[in-house]
Amino acid sequence: MRITCCSRSHRGWSLKTLVVTEPDFTFTRQQLEALRTPLTAAVLLCNPCNPTGKVFTREELEIVARFASDHDLLIFLR
Repeated sequence: MRITCCSRSHRGWSLKTLVVTEPDFTFTRQQLEALRTPLTAAVLLCNPCNPTGKVFTREELEIVARFASDHDLLIFLR
């Protein structure tokens, strides 16, 4: 299960991925901040995610929404 930040540069797109792992498949705002660069343009989020079937909680989705809002990022939800 992953959350990905996309950054655009003169060389094309760069992806930085946060892999969330068992047992709870959760993440923190600090982990998202570590993925961001000044060129980050978007967050890619898969919810629910296969093969685990994990559905992010409202609180987790609010963390992603605040992160994106604070940094003027698009969110692509799959």
